[in-house]
Amino acid sequence: MRGTSWLIVALVIIIGSVVGVAGGAFLATLTSFGDAGLRIGGLFSHPFGNQRYVRILMLGEDDTSKMRKNGHGLSDTLVVMGIDTQTKEVRAISIPRDTQVEMSGQTHKINAANAIGGPLLAKQTVENLIGVPIDYYVATTTTGLRGLVDMLGGVYII
Repeated sequence: MRGTSWLIVALVIIIGSVVGVAGGAFLATLTSFGDAGLRIGGLFSHPFGNQRYVRILMLGEDDTSKMRKNGHGLSDTLVVMGIDTQTKEVRAISIPRDTQVEMSGQTHKINAANAIGGPLLAKQTVENLIGVPIDYYVATTTTGLRGLVDMLGGVYII
């Protein structure tokens, strides 16, 4: 019985993470396109305009943001999601947070990019690492993820 309960907890955490990231990506599309002039009516039929391929960087920040002047923490989760808007295929790649990268002539772990320069530096650093442009980013904290899960009805553990 004990092994089964841990399996359920692990599944709930994985499902909650996926729902949180997907919900965050959806919420980002609602807010990101207001500046671009996209109308809400067209959001659901063509959320990315006429772009065939869309890449989104999803960042999960830890709680170290409280200690930093810029308000951004280390990114514990870095996932690049690619969407083919014609075939409706979605692919994702997770970038290990301890991946060594060069920023400003120094070697750092990639998760420090968000803490040093916010999501824009994290986006630029990931672009440099994978050699592919990223169109949008979604950043959330553990508190934000908890709020997204609650907004979607929560997760119940029995």
